[in-house]
Amino acid sequence: LARMFAVRGLGQLEDVDSAPHLIARLRDASAPVRVEAVNALGKIERGDALLRLADDPDMHVRRSVAEALGRMETTVPSDALKAMLDDSIVSVRIAAMDALSRRLGPAMLERAEGWITSDDWRLRAAAARAVGRAGDAASEQAATLFEDEDRRVAAALLEGLAGTSAGSTWVMQALEEDDLAVRSTAVDRVVEREQLDRIAILEQALERSPGNDWIELRESIVRHLNALDPDTPREMPRPEIVSSPWVERPVDGMPLVDIVTNRGTMRVQLFAEETPVHVSAFLERVDAGFYDGLIWHRVVPNFVIQGGDPRGDGWGSDGSVVRDEIHRRPYIRGSIGMPKAGKDTGGCQIFVTHVPTPHLDGNYTLFGQVVEGLETIDAIEVGDQIVTIRRVNG
Repeated sequence: LARMFAVRGLGQLEDVDSAPHLIARLRDASAPVRVEAVNALGKIERGDALLRLADDPDMHVRRSVAEALGRMETTVPSDALKAMLDDSIVSVRIAAMDALSRRLGPAMLERAEGWITSDDWRLRAAAARAVGRAGDAASEQAATLFEDEDRRVAAALLEGLAGTSAGSTWVMQALEEDDLAVRSTAVDRVVEREQLDRIAILEQALERSPGNDWIELRESIVRHLNALDPDTPREMPRPEIVSSPWVERPVDGMPLVDIVTNRGTMRVQLFAEETPVHVSAFLERVDAGFYDGLIWHRVVPNFVIQGGDPRGDGWGSDGSVVRDEIHRRPYIRGSIGMPKAGKDTGGCQIFVTHVPTPHLDGNYTLFGQVVEGLETIDAIEVGDQIVTIRRVNG
């Protein structure tokens, strides 16, 4: 941990003179240290050093290499990234496709074509981002992907259109959809397109998005409107706060649950004394089998794994809201926390930390701790399954 945070600190400095120290850490025995070294070297444009880890044994390192190469502005050989398109780990293949489509644009269309018909929505979504980045050169493929039955793919296409002038027809169609991810991503694309009547379009989208289900989108629209039209400031919307059904359902003791995944099992101790509402709400979902078969939709190396979203992409919820319960326990490796879109907006999703994350302390509700099976956290990749969550006691 000391080495990992030291390397992360060097990365924050973005000092080219630190390159020899960072390159030395590429040989570190700890994968988390190597991940931080990759991230830091990417910031100072040392792609030549990163290429040697393109076949690292750890999937998080390989993925980080692809992501770092994709963010760099300098030219680097693309052979290593192209080889990663056949990696055994899906998240590495996706990172490589994203990196190559950023760097090569339309030149990646032929390879992305094979992913458009994949049975795996994650690969189709990666192809959609690549097609979006190709702009007008890929209008036929874009039309197919925009009509994909899995709306996560359509949202990915809109994400890929960022920074292009293409696809305004799909952007306007997306504003009419009931899918939160699609409509929200379309709002961001509207803001980029100066040829559109952006203020009028955003005001219409705001009117069509009432209620707590759309609160995050309305906040985004108001921020955009205030930036585009500062002379007419709009008040930031606030969620309707209702009485929590779990306040009167306290949980005794410190219950244990097993989070069973396809990569292993994590035994978790829940903090019922510090976070009674979160624990009560979580256990109610556990007893109902809510989490069975859901996926881990987000994995950020050296940070968190996140899952429990019924949509499977981070945009979903079960319609309930849990207010923050902040206390003095710090986030360490294996802490269970509550994601949120703003103050008092927790829900059904959960995250588990890879390493200590002090910037979360006092900001995000921490309601449990992995006490057995910590190694499972490191094995999870995007799309892995929460087989079930079950009580052990309590």
